[in-house]
Amino acid sequence: MMLGLHFSFMNSAAHLQRVLKIRKGQPEKILQVITGGGRIGREVPSVVADLHISLLSVIQEDREENPSDYSRNGDAWIIDTGKYISESTVISKELPLDCLSQGVLGYKKLSPSLKLHVLNFLCDEALSTTTLKNWVLKQHESATERKVAAREKFRAVKEKEKELKEKLTIKMAKPRFLRNGAEINSLVSQIKEAYEDKKAVIDGGEAGRSS
Repeated sequence: MMLGLHFSFMNSAAHLQRVLKIRKGQPEKILQVITGGGRIGREVPSVVADLHISLLSVIQEDREENPSDYSRNGDAWIIDTGKYISESTVISKELPLDCLSQGVLGYKKLSPSLKLHVLNFLCDEALSTTTLKNWVLKQHESATERKVAAREKFRAVKEKEKELKEKLTIKMAKPRFLRNGAEINSLVSQIKEAYEDKKAVIDGGEAGRSS
């Protein structure tokens, strides 16, 4: 069960990473803290509280509510999380509404699996908002456009490389005394550039000088 909850959270975090500016390694840290690998104290660890608050802000904005200025050490964000859960049409019996209504004190009583249930609920709600749906759609469209542009660039660079090689072949076919060394060296240099540009497109890196 815990493995499924872990996977669900990591999958959501991958989609939310750029929108919420989640740093590399932060999702793993959150899981470590929630499952008991982090420091235990009276307050909810900041890395956990901050993500919950960010998710609540996205949900509130989508509902055209003014995002609350939560304190990570306060009870309000936990109580509001409980309210959103109680209002949900897909509420799970496993979600602990009674504990959440008690704020930090109630949250600290939750088992790791219940804390993950709560976090995954907020992730799902945030990903269901119009804001994030539109963002994901734009990212998909941008990725498609980049792929199309990369294919077109690859074809153009490949064609340029082919033309340059053909020119070089013609130049090299001339008798040695009729060959222009400067022209040949220039063609060789351009072929190398075209090859590097083609390789960059394939690798997904900078396209380099393909003009």
